[in-house]
Amino acid sequence: SVFLYQLENLCALRTMRKLQEKGNELRGLWFKLCRSVLPPNELVAVAPPSGVECYPYNRQLQELSLPFAAYFADRIDEFREVFLEHQLHQAAPTDRRLQDFRLAVASSIGRDHFQFLQRNACIYAEDLAALRLAAVPLKQDEQLRVLRPFLAHHGAMACGDDEGSMLGVIELHAFLWSNRSLMLAVLRLLASVPPALRDLDRWLKNLHDEPELCSNLDEFALCMTESCCAALLPSAVVKESQGIEWAPVAR
Repeated sequence: SVFLYQLENLCALRTMRKLQEKGNELRGLWFKLCRSVLPPNELVAVAPPSGVECYPYNRQLQELSLPFAAYFADRIDEFREVFLEHQLHQAAPTDRRLQDFRLAVASSIGRDHFQFLQRNACIYAEDLAALRLAAVPLKQDEQLRVLRPFLAHHGAMACGDDEGSMLGVIELHAFLWSNRSLMLAVLRLLASVPPALRDLDRWLKNLHDEPELCSNLDEFALCMTESCCAALLPSAVVKESQGIEWAPVAR
């Protein structure tokens, strides 16, 4: 029971259910990682639940796609204070300190595991967003539609002049370490708007037409605030065109 609890606490059982198809490469990897992350002879002792309560979970359980993404996210987040203390978010990509930091993280979780995350960085990015931006009453697919342009922009890791760039595991964490509060505020604001008035398609088109918004989170937050306020307090013209009868008219 302790073993199953720890799997569930890492959102790993839910991932396994998504990988039921035989021949799925990640399904085989799930079992391999399971033996590595939770070896049967080294299970952490868990105090029994009190009364009729079940074992306590230390996170909101999410439907993750990458095996044991929550485990690796927790391990990497242990380096958050070091990253911010040394202001590595301001370091140039070629800064030796940033290279040393990446090596330290890779060594901590194991180079093979780090390479696994890097190979699947696109999947890991969405799992990480689900884990760290979960405290929002907004459907996960809607959150991801808003977040994908920002994850792609701020999570990009330079790979050299000839190779361009790709998503980097450290860069993804660094983006959330530095901007999690602001992104949560934006998502909560968006969640406050009724679904019929959110008009996510228009916002995503704005991000496509004005990609500089992805690099300026403060400007994006301001634009989103203005848009949400306009949706919640529409003008008389907007109310008439949209057939909105219940909303008050903005002054």
